[in-house]
Amino acid sequence: MDISKFAIPAELGIADHEIVKVAQDRICVNIPITRFANELLLTEDVQRQFQQSHLGIMTGMSLFNVGATRGEHLLSAYFLGLIVTRLPEMRQHRLLLIAALMTHDVGHPPHPHSAEPAMRLVLGNGHEATFRAHYKDRSCAKVMEKNGISFDEVAQLIEHSHPNPVLQALVNGGKHPDLESWEGICRYALTWTHAGARMPYDPVKIAYCYRLDDNGQLILQEIDGFCNLELEIERAQKCREEVFETIHGPSIEGPEVLLARAMQFAFEDGKLSERYFFLTDEQATQHLKSKCGSTVRRLIERTLNGNHLQLVYERRFRVPSNEQKALMQDLPNRQTFADRVATELKIPREDVCVQLYRFKGYKDYRNM
Repeated sequence: MDISKFAIPAELGIADHEIVKVAQDRICVNIPITRFANELLLTEDVQRQFQQSHLGIMTGMSLFNVGATRGEHLLSAYFLGLIVTRLPEMRQHRLLLIAALMTHDVGHPPHPHSAEPAMRLVLGNGHEATFRAHYKDRSCAKVMEKNGISFDEVAQLIEHSHPNPVLQALVNGGKHPDLESWEGICRYALTWTHAGARMPYDPVKIAYCYRLDDNGQLILQEIDGFCNLELEIERAQKCREEVFETIHGPSIEGPEVLLARAMQFAFEDGKLSERYFFLTDEQATQHLKSKCGSTVRRLIERTLNGNHLQLVYERRFRVPSNEQKALMQDLPNRQTFADRVATELKIPREDVCVQLYRFKGYKDYRNM
């Protein structure tokens, strides 16, 4: 491929013959796809990510444009990994980070924000543990092993159990932002803005500021004349707060809870097999519309037509009590609570939905 017309940063240390193609992206502009990355990209497991909404819901379920896919997100996260592994002390980890960043969302079910509770009931795991349990013999794992990368080590990074704190912080940082979080929040914000809108902050500039200090700890350090790191992080923090306020608002939360309720009824009717959780968004929607009972179909139609339930009660706890945590983690009780409300009000079960998701807005981008 002739890559001369693309501006590929020389400091990434990628030889021209190693670049199979270049993907163009709204956030990262030109993303060089290496041979290893391309092998992963062509697997069925990663290709499915290009048929999954990054926002987690299908077009028609929200007033927002949900055209961005998880595939776009993983490619940009991969590019940020290339930037960090340009550092000499990080170069040895490049293939491992590529594998983890390109597959970190593979374990997600279709419509993940709504389907995760049902997936736990059927598969017994959330999306992170599902990756290890259900993808170890699939195409993406075979590509990793072929290239000398341990699938188990990649799974550790995705599960947040890897012994190397630097690598773990880059892939699944827990309370601190990781590479996919820097990219993901920015892409969420761009999802509901017009194509020419200015980026709220620049994840690429932030990735260039990663360093290892004298103790081998991962830090962010401003590069003179390159960017104002403090300002970028402040913008990222503001963007995250705005994104989560939108995500937890009725325009997105409304359809999500309807869909989660529909999946609970489908589960009770025995219509959610293991296969369902490996479908694309469109395939999953068609399954719920055509293979399930009338109650499920009514909820799906309400969801797709924007006929969401009125939000009548909302309260969030920044630091939930142990009792509240237990309720949020007890998946059957989430829907049992809705059933109790329906019984008290003497209305159909499908007319009551509850939202008990883990609040994810606590991360402070300024505390690195």
